[in-house]
Amino acid sequence: MKLLCIAVLSIILFFVSYVALHPLFGENAALLCLFMMYIGFPALFLKFWKKEWEGPVVKFGNYMIALVVLGFSIWYSYLAIIGEAEKLNAVMFFLVYGYGALHFLTFGKLHFQIKRSNEI
Repeated sequence: MKLLCIAVLSIILFFVSYVALHPLFGENAALLCLFMMYIGFPALFLKFWKKEWEGPVVKFGNYMIALVVLGFSIWYSYLAIIGEAEKLNAVMFFLVYGYGALHFLTFGKLHFQIKRSNEI
């Protein structure tokens, strides 16, 4: 849930920073704002926002996101089976996103979160 909020805030801040920097840099402001959206803003947010969100609403939201992602990966796999989507893309989509959603629904955390909590 925290990563989703960081992504949405980075996109919003892209537009705000572009409007603010366009008078100074002209069209070159887009390159700077793109860099900040993909690398700068997420790095800053992750540096200062270290604590994971806890609570029933956040856990429910995380499970809902995992269910939606799993549903999309199953739907995409179905489209590949009936021939409307490319099979290799569907397999890769399921391996990247579907596996992560299944892992989260099974264990309540992603695989890198489980490794980190076991090390502490």
